[in-house]
Amino acid sequence: CQLSEAEDRQVTTQEYAVRLRKRLNEKFPNISFAFNTGGMVQAALNFGLPSPIDIQIAGRNMEEQTEIAAELRDLIAEKVPGAVDVRVQQPIDYPTLKINPDRTKMALSGITQEDATKNLMSMLNSSTSFDPSFWLDHKSGNHYFVGVTYEEDDIGSFKSIQSVPITGKDSTRPVQLQNLVEEVTIEESAVEVAHLALGRVVDIYANVEGRDIGGVSDDIERVLNEWAQRKDPRSGSTISTVSWAPRDDEGNAMAGYAITMRGEVGIMKESFSSLAYGMILAVTLIYLIMVAQFRSFLDPFIIMVAVPLGIIGVLGILWATSTTFNIQSLMGGVFMIGIAVTNSILLVEFANRLCEEGRSPYDAAIEAGSVRLRPIMMTALAMVFGLIPLALHEGDPTMPLARAVIGGLAASTVLTIFVVPSLYVIFKGHGKPGKEPVPVSAF
Repeated sequence: CQLSEAEDRQVTTQEYAVRLRKRLNEKFPNISFAFNTGGMVQAALNFGLPSPIDIQIAGRNMEEQTEIAAELRDLIAEKVPGAVDVRVQQPIDYPTLKINPDRTKMALSGITQEDATKNLMSMLNSSTSFDPSFWLDHKSGNHYFVGVTYEEDDIGSFKSIQSVPITGKDSTRPVQLQNLVEEVTIEESAVEVAHLALGRVVDIYANVEGRDIGGVSDDIERVLNEWAQRKDPRSGSTISTVSWAPRDDEGNAMAGYAITMRGEVGIMKESFSSLAYGMILAVTLIYLIMVAQFRSFLDPFIIMVAVPLGIIGVLGILWATSTTFNIQSLMGGVFMIGIAVTNSILLVEFANRLCEEGRSPYDAAIEAGSVRLRPIMMTALAMVFGLIPLALHEGDPTMPLARAVIGGLAASTVLTIFVVPSLYVIFKGHGKPGKEPVPVSAF
């Protein structure tokens, strides 16, 4: 099922999916349903995949891959809370009609296999799949497919398929399909076959309900590792990939199977690693730049205390608002670092200036806190009030970013006013006077 957002909606698409999933599973217990509630952003993150979690099983034997996929599907659906719509994308037991043509009868009737295939496709689908034609609506500017097909009521039985008339370029009259083919049989076959790097793969897709994707993926990885250890204690496993190889009677490993978690989860972990590295690099560069500007290793250290104070606020507001820690909230933390450090610089720089005028570090810290309080509060309040509409807009992609910035900035602002001056006094000394004031004539 594909769900899309509409204007003036009161319920999110995720909530509709939850309601429909419950109702449909109760009414049709023997049918599996899956819901795709993502938009353009999620489709781009998933690289076009229908679900955020994709467990890919690579191997050489598609039947064994499908058996492994079915076993893992049941384990994940049973043992992982929040994993819903768990299904195998490439079943191999799909009912299929196998039609073997009788070449002699076709040759005598002047009909080729291509003619029979096109007539069947026109009946079951439409002629637009092999002979596309368009009609342009000049009023709306839209173009529409024009093709030949049968009504659904006319193809409701196996007998109707057998009696479909087949015509060809060299045929003189229509011939029913049953007079051109051998006995039609019903078999089981694969709906689709997926490949990755020239190897066959089977995908297990899963959606998430009521939990964050990171938590669900961690539980799935735990289930995969436990499953691999039960199959073979000597199998190798990592966080995101499980490799399992069956062994012969002598205990030698044969051609095995690699189980890898892909999709949005992989992109999410790579993004978290990149942003975490970027945050560490940003803090380091800011510190080194301030060392050069202040010509001191101590003053930048006091200033950088604002960073962990802001992180406390980020984590606090995410926990209080039940917002997941995701890429957007991590980006908000990066933005918060710059503003929090700027506020801390105002305090330390002004306190240093007062110390150069002859004030003691204690008096300089007190006066710097009182004088710089107004510009610090004005900057913080302007940013907080500007982000409140985004923070209250449920469903907006930038909502976690806004909440992270608000929480981090509020905590860093309040704590910086008290913590940074206190540290300044501790490291600089309580009553020790600073440098003597420099005479004006010296400049």
